[in-house]
Amino acid sequence: MKRILPNAVFILSLLIGLYSTYIPPISKHVATEERDSSFSKDSIVSVQLSAVGDIMCHSTQFNYARVGKDSFDFKPVFDSIRKYLRRSDFVAGNLETVIADSDKNYAGYPVFNTPPDFLEGLKYAGFSHLIVANNHILDRGLKGLQSTLKKIRQYGFTYSGANIPNDSIRIFSIKGIKFAFLSFTYFINNPDKNLKKYIETITPRNIIEKISRAKKKGAEITIVYFHFGKEYERFPNAAQKQIARTAVKAGADLIIASHTHVVQPADFIRRGQDSVFVLYSMGNFLSNQRWRYSDGGVILNIRLIKNISRDSVYIGKISFLPIWVFKGKINSKRQYLIYPMPKAPKHFPSFFSKEDSINATQSFFDTDSIIRAYGVNIPLEQGNNFDN
Repeated sequence: MKRILPNAVFILSLLIGLYSTYIPPISKHVATEERDSSFSKDSIVSVQLSAVGDIMCHSTQFNYARVGKDSFDFKPVFDSIRKYLRRSDFVAGNLETVIADSDKNYAGYPVFNTPPDFLEGLKYAGFSHLIVANNHILDRGLKGLQSTLKKIRQYGFTYSGANIPNDSIRIFSIKGIKFAFLSFTYFINNPDKNLKKYIETITPRNIIEKISRAKKKGAEITIVYFHFGKEYERFPNAAQKQIARTAVKAGADLIIASHTHVVQPADFIRRGQDSVFVLYSMGNFLSNQRWRYSDGGVILNIRLIKNISRDSVYIGKISFLPIWVFKGKINSKRQYLIYPMPKAPKHFPSFFSKEDSINATQSFFDTDSIIRAYGVNIPLEQGNNFDN
């Protein structure tokens, strides 16, 4: 796809000015603590979760991060974003690469193999959980998967989406709130069909079974992360919508997704008297895809709330933070940097070129409009939560 740049700075400035005077209303479907009639500081506990889309490592990325023959420093990539992630109790993202530690033949697309130092960078950023149910996780076969999971554990992450060991159900308990985080992928690139059993794939039967098992294991909230859709399409297709409806009917309490490498809209799916939140794609969190719509994505923040006196758990505030991936020189060093935009940007770092500023601003407005395309006016993550 070709990157489309605005031709007039005047139009861009006008858009920013208009946006700064408009505060989108919060959707009536998004719960808040104030809606709980028995709300009190003594009876309510909350947990903040954050999730992102595809975390990729193309060859240019690890070459920029190289500091020695077999040594890499990815930490600077996350310097501007880590303060946002590290305030959450649980941070998840889709690790769309393989960490084949014994194979030093590092590579990007189409058969990924990333240095283990990449995980150190993600830990520094604040991630705690990695999704491995994606089409690239078996790029290096079973040994590559085993090595990836071993390294994930060594760096202190949890993971979901793999059947090694056999039980892929992950139940987490934070501040007394128990939630499941389930992951499924639509496809696996490796042609060896015998490997499919090691990864959670999308089938109605599998989705229904795993959600049921999660609830039986004590999950009070069940979050489902899908890797699905058609790449670079900005709206979900019929298959995505049907899969989401299947998960909601089976008992999913919230659905998030990736794979399209572009942001897709948020929506609600009715289930009885409730509405289940769905974000069909969070776009790219980190990659070398430099064109419009793929050079950014979102961090989705979800607050889980437990009313201790009523023994009830529900999903509270949902908000999102647009991000854009910078690629260029900072202090004369080639670098990638994930740049957060909690509000319509007006000022940028001095190392941004004019083109960078235009692209980042365009990405912000693209993301905001696509997220809200179905009329779900979830707020930007700003105000008292973050310093900006």
